[in-house]
Amino acid sequence: MVHPGKPPADPTNAVADRPSAAELGKTLFSDTQLSSNGAVSCATCHAPEKGYADGKPQSVGVATGDRNAPTLLYASHARFHFWDGRVDTLWLQALGPLENPLEMGSSRLEVAHRIHAQYKERYEAIFPEAPLPSLGDGARFPARGKPGDPAWDEMAKDDQKAINQVFVRVGTVSYTHLRAHETVLD
Repeated sequence: MVHPGKPPADPTNAVADRPSAAELGKTLFSDTQLSSNGAVSCATCHAPEKGYADGKPQSVGVATGDRNAPTLLYASHARFHFWDGRVDTLWLQALGPLENPLEMGSSRLEVAHRIHAQYKERYEAIFPEAPLPSLGDGARFPARGKPGDPAWDEMAKDDQKAINQVFVRVGTVSYTHLRAHETVLD
């Protein structure tokens, strides 16, 4: 294998090379509270000590999956992600497992509430142009929900958009952690 070198520029991620985003991403990568059962994190299936994979024939998140977790080492050099290549950015790939019922079983509303409760200051320091919405109104921002769920579908479109933006930004910082790790390996 030839060492691929420094991660390529990523015009889809405005925070791709910010140390503060990488630090928050590293924290989120290991945060089990982002899963529905409070026991699974990204690092569960992408263990740093196992080359950011899990070495199992089928990964086990909140349930047993139908595939294993590929390594994330040098993933920033790949053009497409997931085993079937269905996404073309790492930040988008990072969002799939959060809402997958076999992997983390969470929802974008749960993720936004977790960010608001635990990481608000750090998040807003990275994204000062996009502060978190006030999530205290449970009727307006239910505890759980994603597109296709009744709780989500009943939300105002502007509130859905605000939560989607938080969700996407969580993906961007999660991926930023991996870029920073690849840079250290150079």
